[in-house]
Amino acid sequence: MKMKFEGFYKMRENTGTKNFTLVFFCYCVSSVYASRNLLGVSSPAGDGEIPSQYRYVDSKKTALPRPYFDDTGPRNVSAVVGQSALLNCRVKYPGDRTVSWMRKRDLHILTSGVHTYTGDGRFSVRHSTHSDDWDLQIEYVQKRDGGVYECQVNTEPKIYLAIMLNVDDAQASISGPPEIFVKKGSTISLTCTVNVQSAPPSSVLWYHGPSVVDFDSPRGGISLETERTELGTKSRLLVTRAALTDTGNYTCVPSNASPASTAVHVLNSKRGTSSSHADKRSYSNYSPDGDTSVSFSSGGIPNKMIISPMKLISWLGVNDLQLEGRSNNIWEKNVSA
Repeated sequence: MKMKFEGFYKMRENTGTKNFTLVFFCYCVSSVYASRNLLGVSSPAGDGEIPSQYRYVDSKKTALPRPYFDDTGPRNVSAVVGQSALLNCRVKYPGDRTVSWMRKRDLHILTSGVHTYTGDGRFSVRHSTHSDDWDLQIEYVQKRDGGVYECQVNTEPKIYLAIMLNVDDAQASISGPPEIFVKKGSTISLTCTVNVQSAPPSSVLWYHGPSVVDFDSPRGGISLETERTELGTKSRLLVTRAALTDTGNYTCVPSNASPASTAVHVLNSKRGTSSSHADKRSYSNYSPDGDTSVSFSSGGIPNKMIISPMKLISWLGVNDLQLEGRSNNIWEKNVSA
């Protein structure tokens, strides 16, 4: 006798017979609607074997689907030093089986069930009653925490899911080239980005040389703008009415990332009688080693263009351009080179 059926069943051999008792469960929209006993029915293969996907039997001798991983989470996880890392593990139909986390490099069992088996208090498992999630959480991640972690279920044979943890150093960055050239009297604008989403820096300090930038100094005209984005934190330093004394290294120092620096040079532009329209032309970012972003205005309309250093010197006039610590002779040689 052949039957087509779905669901899971348990099997008992009657004494002195070759018949089996089949308990059949009919599922509809994940709910059990009916069950019944069918006597004298052979297994689908005719050999009395329970299909492998239903061979798991819990402590109450009830046949259940075998546990398996709902492998929809990331298999490669990146974290930043000092932040938290969460390794996802979702187990379907765990029954009374135990879910554990093991660190592969030293075969150390970190958690088993809801219990932690390591003296390192940074490790814990996140699991709620009736939840399929058994996530490993690592607080204050260190470089040494990088590597493979296995989520395991003690079936026979054991099943496991490997997750790779990559630990990166947090690094701040300042937009633009490593050297920035601005005209005296213009505004210095520096933007520092910290790409840490999970835990933004509690503070971002700016240094001018060895000293912290003083926003309350008598000089005035210094302000800071902070913006939280989905990519991290942006801190923008604005220094208006740039003076020659504002020349120097500016360093962005986040509380949870490596600092970033840039060099600012304030240029003093002198105009002769031949440059009667100096108020209509100005430059903001100038690098002698590469193309130059020049901002200027004509008739009150702002414009921007990219030109080479030689063209910039020719456009301004060699005698009109002075750089702190350098003589005009240097620029004349550059032009003739």
